[in-house]
Amino acid sequence: MFVKGGTSTSRHDAYVHEQEADAERRRNEEDKIKKIASLPIEQGGGKLYSNYLTPNPEGLPVETLKILLHYMTAGGEQVYNKGKPLLCLADIIVGLDPLHPAELTLVLVCPKCEERMPQGQCQIQVRQTNRSWHLDQTKSGELIVFEGRPYRSAGTIMESDRFTCPRCTWQAHIDKNRVRPEQ
Repeated sequence: MFVKGGTSTSRHDAYVHEQEADAERRRNEEDKIKKIASLPIEQGGGKLYSNYLTPNPEGLPVETLKILLHYMTAGGEQVYNKGKPLLCLADIIVGLDPLHPAELTLVLVCPKCEERMPQGQCQIQVRQTNRSWHLDQTKSGELIVFEGRPYRSAGTIMESDRFTCPRCTWQAHIDKNRVRPEQ
C-alpha cells in the first residue's frame, strides 16, 4: 500500500477516502437518531434503546476508560506539533474479545500514519493477550483535560512490550503514560 519513501498509492488513497466517507455517513446517521431521541415523543421525537449490558439510563453512550498519553522521541524528549505537546487521549476497552472477557485493550493513534491519513484510519489496538502491559490504577479517577474537555483517568500504563502499527513500520513502547518509539 505504501511506496518506499512513505507515499501511498492512488488506489490506497481512494480506499481510505471511501472508508472515511462511509464512517462520516454513519456518524451523521447516528447524530440524526440521537437528535430525534432527544425530543419528547409527543413532539415527534422517539425513544432510543440500547443493548448495553450495563446499568445505563436512557441509552446514553457508555464512557470508555481514558488514558492521556504523551508522545516522546526515542531519546525521551517531548514531541511537539505546531508548538503544542503531542498528546493522545487513548481508550481502554474491557472485554473486547469474548474469549477473554477480563482482557484490557488499549486503543491509541499512530502518529506516523496520522501525518498522511485521517485519524480514524490510524488507530492501533494493543491487547494484553498479544502484548504485555500493566494498568496501574492508583491514580485512577484523577481529572485530566484534553482539548478543553474534562475526563477521568483510568490510571497509568506501566512497562508495555513493544508494539507495531499494522499499517506502517512505527514501533513503540509505553512506560508511565509516555509513548517512546523504538527507533
